[in-house]
Amino acid sequence: MIRKEVTLLQTEQMLKTWRGIRLIIGGAASGKSEYAERMALRGPGARVYLATMRKSDSAKARIKKHVFRRQDMGLITMEDPCLDLSGWRGLSTGVILLEDLPNLLANRMFRPDFDGSSDGFWKNGSADMKMNMSLLIQALITDIQSLAGHTEQLIIVSGNLFEDGKEYDEMTELYLAGLGELHRRLAEHADSVTEVVCGIPIDH
Repeated sequence: MIRKEVTLLQTEQMLKTWRGIRLIIGGAASGKSEYAERMALRGPGARVYLATMRKSDSAKARIKKHVFRRQDMGLITMEDPCLDLSGWRGLSTGVILLEDLPNLLANRMFRPDFDGSSDGFWKNGSADMKMNMSLLIQALITDIQSLAGHTEQLIIVSGNLFEDGKEYDEMTELYLAGLGELHRRLAEHADSVTEVVCGIPIDH
């Protein structure tokens, strides 16, 4: 019994004192968001939930559901669909929970100010599109690393969108390849990578 209590205490202390980036990946309804929230609530200081979902008509119900579920958790919600770091100047916090990467990548791909139009960045053919995606991924990695400098713990939630076996159009395939590259690059920088399957966290 004593050994078990010591182990739990040590685990709690570890969760509160680790610093850096934690990447959490899972499929739809896998429990990844709930797991990430538990990790965030065990972290130090002020805890920020950084939401990347745009407030479109189709997303209103989902956003309302998430806001209702988090309302008593003690998380400070900030909405930032494209990760605008200018809003973080002079700010620091104990934990930032960024949810999620698929939305953030899609928003960055088609934000109006990225190249002066909503989709002009992707009109020059496959070779240029792939090059532009690489530039976008590098910019996003740089910004995420900068965001990590504003907090002790950065927890990033992402989705596993790669296992449905379907064939998609060129733009969607480019997006999925970009998301996969983003996962790979972030995993290299992260202090821990966890896959959540049916509510069970698996560390890699």
